[in-house]
Amino acid sequence: MHQSKPKSVGPHLWQITAIREATVVILAIGCLIFAIQLSNVFAPVLLALLAAYLFQPIVRLAKRYIGWGPSLTVAVFLVLLLALLVALAFWLGPLLRLQIGHLVQALPNYAAAIVSQVDARLRSMGIDYQTSELESAAKLGAGRLLGIAQRLMRNAADVALAVVLWLICFYAFAAKWNKIPAHLSLWTPAALQGQVDAVLQILGQAFSGFFHGRLLIALVNAVLFPLAWKLTGVPFWLFLGLFAALLNIVPFLSGLVWVAAILVNYGDRLISAQAADLLSVFILPTVAFAAVHVIEGWILTPLIQSQQVNLSPAAIVVAIAAGGAIGGVVGMLFAIPCAAAVKMLVYSAQPSAL
Repeated sequence: MHQSKPKSVGPHLWQITAIREATVVILAIGCLIFAIQLSNVFAPVLLALLAAYLFQPIVRLAKRYIGWGPSLTVAVFLVLLLALLVALAFWLGPLLRLQIGHLVQALPNYAAAIVSQVDARLRSMGIDYQTSELESAAKLGAGRLLGIAQRLMRNAADVALAVVLWLICFYAFAAKWNKIPAHLSLWTPAALQGQVDAVLQILGQAFSGFFHGRLLIALVNAVLFPLAWKLTGVPFWLFLGLFAALLNIVPFLSGLVWVAAILVNYGDRLISAQAADLLSVFILPTVAFAAVHVIEGWILTPLIQSQQVNLSPAAIVVAIAAGGAIGGVVGMLFAIPCAAAVKMLVYSAQPSAL
């Protein structure tokens, strides 16, 4: 009796490499979209994870010289941090709150004064145009700034919730950081363990080299920027200086605050009938702003930021733009170390290409 041969069965869909890789890509994109939609929750968690990683050198030093465990070290650090923030709030809080309130109220008047001055200058030069277009543009800009300030005030509860979530996640991550690699190794195939460790080492080098340096430089700039603008007579110097120091964590972003400081200085001098000459409005604040960047570039960065991102200015600008388009402010914050890590991974087999 003739026995028929069993029919050959082709590979299952999940055994086809192209389909499997496409599925992984789709799942990764879906996870990214999901994370962006819940950015209010994931952003504090992600920042807490980054802060816990950056805090590990302090944990190791406390263990070596004092004998403290990670939990005690993190708890003492959080208590000292909260005490410092409370002290700063009582010291600088009233002045900062006063400056923010006055700035929000004065923005429409500044915009109207600047529009009137620009209108007079253009007409004296014989340039004919519709005044309503200039006024609408100024009102639109001032309205957006007022809208941002009002949203920040309305979302104070969300900010407080994000801070509490960050504190809880930071303590959990920093106190148990040594156990995280062991948990990750359980999900890593043994054949890929060496490659995964090498990739994690490169990522750690890129992120720690960027954030350790930028955060320390930002703390120094939080003193230099307000002091420089106070000495040059820029109004609301404390708020604008602290804001510039915060944005300066991401290279080039502090230039936005410089533009805002020039416009605010000009509008304030027009309203208060002070001298609105080129020296007091533009040159002195710009020299002060440039002096802080010179100190940062020639003194602070070589001394503090030992790990360089090794990216060209064009690559940094592209990375910041892409990060901002994908993840907003958090995306811009992580864009540069991610770009540096990708470059290090691509050229890891060719060190001379770096």
